[in-house]
Amino acid sequence: MAKRNKTLYTAVEKKMLQITENPYLGKLLKKVLKGKRRVHIGHFVLIYEIDEKELMKYINNEEESGTCNKVI
Repeated sequence: MAKRNKTLYTAVEKKMLQITENPYLGKLLKKVLKGKRRVHIGHFVLIYEIDEKELMKYINNEEESGTCNKVI
């Protein structure tokens, strides 16, 4: 994607960084997509899901090791 549309690629990277910092950023979806969230990136919609177990592993790992690894 970076070769075809650098602007879109940069926007996706920026939005993913925002989601990494605050996973609850997106709007919570309903019905068939219940439990997933969405964010808009231009005309596109990125749908993602938060895995609470993995998120807790990340938080615990950060406290123990002092490192800052981001989990998406």
